[in-house]
Amino acid sequence: MEDGTDDVADDEFLYRRVPTSTHWYEPATGLKPEAFGPHKENDPTGISVSRAKYTAIKAAARGRQGRTYYVAVLRAGDLRHMGIEVEPRPLPGDPGHAELPALNSANRKDDRTLELQRLLADLCTHTEGPFPTVE
Repeated sequence: MEDGTDDVADDEFLYRRVPTSTHWYEPATGLKPEAFGPHKENDPTGISVSRAKYTAIKAAARGRQGRTYYVAVLRAGDLRHMGIEVEPRPLPGDPGHAELPALNSANRKDDRTLELQRLLADLCTHTEGPFPTVE
């Protein structure tokens, strides 16, 4: 069984969890670029995504207890075609964890990062959910 360190293939789908409480996704208006914004402390090496190869969409949507999330779906090859790299960064118990290193805590306010956030929102193939987190 693979451990998640294998290269992310161009035909792989990636999931980005989007909290419903932020209103970064609304079915009537679509996905906002803020859904891809790096957190000032939690994304030092890049924003997180989950690889569909290893992670069911409902598992990718799992977050804080009692909260509800959407999942934005992207294709790795579409990102690479636009110059956005996808790095496998498996975590203990989560072989599907990957990151987009071009969007990180250090550059979160740069014009290029804001441009990439807009691009990612446009590259999203679709959004699924909402999925509640219940344990």
